Amino acid sequence: MKQYIVTPVAGEWVAGRRVNHGDVISLTDEQAEYELARGLIVLATPSVAAEAEAAKRKRRS
Repeated sequence: MKQYIVTPVAGEWVAGRRVNHGDVISLTDEQAEYELARGLIVLATPSVAAEAEAAKRKRRS
């Protein structure tokens, strides 16, 4: 599985999951194929994924 970041283009649902913009989600290549083609997610580098997770935790505080 790879890490992906939900883009602002996405609605409330990506790959059958309820999400928010900026969330980091884990998907298989098959699960991500359609969402990537529509621009709803982007592949996260390890540093970007860590930053997004930190921002997500900060928003919840």
